[in-house]
Amino acid sequence: MADVDRRLIAAKIRPPALPAAVIPRPRLEGVFAAASAGHRIVLVVAGAGAGKTTAAAQFLTAHDGPAAWLSVDPADRVAGRFVTYLAASLGRLEPHLGPMVRDFLADGLAPEDCAALLAEQVGSGWVVVMDDLHHLEPDAPSLQTLRAFLRYLPESALAVLVSRRLPSVDLPQ
Repeated sequence: MADVDRRLIAAKIRPPALPAAVIPRPRLEGVFAAASAGHRIVLVVAGAGAGKTTAAAQFLTAHDGPAAWLSVDPADRVAGRFVTYLAASLGRLEPHLGPMVRDFLADGLAPEDCAALLAEQVGSGWVVVMDDLHHLEPDAPSLQTLRAFLRYLPESALAVLVSRRLPSVDLPQ
């Protein structure tokens, strides 16, 4: 069972491979770069098949610094599961973060508090992409966990939220 869990987590926290032939989209790349320059949260919202995931993956490829990726699916509506996967994603940059969150959850700390503590561990210049957030809509318990993570994310980091719909997270300014 542990091998299955590791494969599942690895698939969720690995940025998708770019296709061999990617159509250059300089206008979109410019918008992405401009949006990320002065903000700590970038929201990418478009319909299915619009290229949101590819654009985010291209942005990460061009980013010259630490980056984490989380692909969200409907099972991540459970707050503890969501924060565990988010910690595993960030754990690729700082290996102690995954076990830290698992220990906090085992000790009874609320997932929202785990997410806040996790956000405080995010380093300067890090980019955290969360893809397919529409799977959490409209009322998943994990949305509270996402809100906590975004609220405590350092000013020096960037979260890229990718979704088919506007997420219900009351984005911090």
